[in-house]
Amino acid sequence: MSTATNLEDVLRYPRSFSLEGDLLSDCLEVGVQKQLNELLGVKKRYKNGEYIFAEGETFGSFVEVNSGALKSVISHPSGGESITGFYYAGDLVGWDAICSGRHTCNIVSVGNSVLTSVNYKKLKKIATQSSVLQEHLLKIASQNSSNLLLRLQNQTAEAKMAAFLLSLSVVGSESGSVNRQFELLMPRKDIANYLGMAAETVSRLFHAFQEQQVLSVERKMVTFLDLDYFKNLAK
Repeated sequence: MSTATNLEDVLRYPRSFSLEGDLLSDCLEVGVQKQLNELLGVKKRYKNGEYIFAEGETFGSFVEVNSGALKSVISHPSGGESITGFYYAGDLVGWDAICSGRHTCNIVSVGNSVLTSVNYKKLKKIATQSSVLQEHLLKIASQNSSNLLLRLQNQTAEAKMAAFLLSLSVVGSESGSVNRQFELLMPRKDIANYLGMAAETVSRLFHAFQEQQVLSVERKMVTFLDLDYFKNLAK
């Protein structure tokens, strides 16, 4: 199997729908619309490091990220941890635990985040009343997000970082286009863990990109000064 990485494969194009936006905007029956409003209307704030789901926890709900970011973390018997993914506004997290009935990793808030928690049993009960809602849920279940880590496993550190930064730049973009400026929500040690690098390597890469004047970093704000440079690296 080829491990070649294309830019189109690693960019995180936005979802074609969201729970609250599309489900509530469709022509649903009045009763179904009201029940969905009640189910999706409650949002909760989480602080940095706060757990949303714990590894091995019985599945009962999933969440949609409204703002901020989450990370998925697997604990090792030796005591170490591996970050396996980051999730941003519009992403559904915890849905994959439906089949096994248990969450297979820890889901942790990165910085402050706002989430909508969806009780799965209640959502299923509402869905029995609406074929339109059932179709939307099937779309959610059939979505296969691109696994950035698998596609980058044989790439250089520079290529991994370029692809990662480009993936962050399309978060929140309705068209999937790259934003030249975006906020880096996670600390560099988390980036290093996720990409399988040393924290020193991540710092060195940021420094090198700035020295080459292809990237600007001001606190958490990152700006591409030469977008083509990163696109070429990520190919």
